[in-house]
Formats: sequence, C-alpha cells, structure tokens
Amino acid sequence: MSGAVAILAGTHLVRQSLSQCLSPLGFTVKEYSEPAELLSRINQLAPEMIVIDVDGLERVWRVFTAGLRGSQKAVTVVLLASRFDLEDAHEALAAGVAGVILKPYAKENTRRLVDLWLRRQGLRARRSAPRFRPPGELDASLRYRTARGWESAPVRDLAEEGIAVDGAASADPLVPSATLRLGGTEATLSLFRAHSTDGVTGFRLGSFQDGRPALARFLEQLQVRVFGTGRKKGKW
Repeated sequence: MSGAVAILAGTHLVRQSLSQCLSPLGFTVKEYSEPAELLSRINQLAPEMIVIDVDGLERVWRVFTAGLRGSQKAVTVVLLASRFDLEDAHEALAAGVAGVILKPYAKENTRRLVDLWLRRQGLRARRSAPRFRPPGELDASLRYRTARGWESAPVRDLAEEGIAVDGAASADPLVPSATLRLGGTEATLSLFRAHSTDGVTGFRLGSFQDGRPALARFLEQLQVRVFGTGRKKGKW
C-alpha cells in the first residue's frame, strides 16, 4: 500500500496523530498548518488523499473540493470535524467528499480512512492482514541463503504471513535459511519466494527456527500504533 497524503490541520496534535497512523502503512505523509502552503505545493505533491481538519477552516474544504472537481486523478478528500450538521453533510456529499470522521481522531478510525482511500482509487483489498513499513530509523534487513550464496536486502514491508524486500532476489523458490533483523530483534526462518516485480521481491514466511514470539510482538506494536487496541481484522 502506498500513496501521497496531505494533512491540513491547524493543530499539531491532529497532524501528528494522523501521520503516525498512516506512515507505517507505506503512505508518504506531508503535514500542513496553512492552506496557502498546501495550495502552493499541491501540484508537486500530487496527493491521492487530502485530510482536512475543518475546525477553524470551514471555508477551506469547499475551496479544495471545488478545485478538485475537474481533476482527472482520483483524490480522496476526508474531513475531520468536532461537529458536522446535516446541511454540511449534504454539501460535502455533493462536493465529492469521500467521508467525514468526527474528532477527536482515534486510531481505530484508521481502518475507515484507508477504506475510503481504497474505494476512491477503485482498489479492492486483497490481503488478510495489513502490511507495515518499518520505521525509517530502524535497521530492518533480511539476510538469506540461495544457490548463489548469502544475499542481503533492506526490508520494505512485512506482515503476519509475508515480507517484501527491495531488490530482485534469485529465482530459488525455497529459501531454507534466512535471518530477519528488526533493530535489536532477530528471527531465523525459512522462506518461500512469492513474486519479484518492479525491484521488489516478496516472500511467504515458512517455518521458524528462532524468534517467532519477538516478531509477533513487533507486529503487535505496529498494529497498536496504527489501529489502536481494537482486534478487528479485515482485508487490506
């Protein structure tokens, strides 16, 4: 999952909360506090989703939706609001707003936010569990053995059942031994090569020799960071 997201909110807490939830899912997030700054950079960023906190910016979302109405690119506009009456809701629907989420923003709303983005992009969720991109400050790498010897690649994203690395791996369908390093966490396991396209190689997780509980804890921490403590799962 990837896409450019612009967040327009006058409050740092709102911008930070959204960014912390969306970045681990692979979105490129840019935060803005002033409408003029976003407008000046919107062509360069070319966002697929714009999230606007309408509190104090009641006129702004109307300007954005009017400007995007003739755009050929599918842009998902989502509004955050402390209050939103029926008249506002009808106007937002007519303007093409994808949805409204009431504040305060809770992490559990991240699923709805991503569902709105998928729907507007005409995409269908295909995975049974979300893929997470490791935090940029974390040393995340995979070292694995193939017929050509040992290879190493940075981890692009990972989930409960699979992992993707940057780079084209060898064509070996089975990787009998691999070491997954996530900062101070390590796991040794076997892998099955699932695909290799556009410089990204995907593997299905096989049997673990060591480190499975540590990997499960790492994924659980990301799950809570993005979606909160709710246990609901859905296709992604």
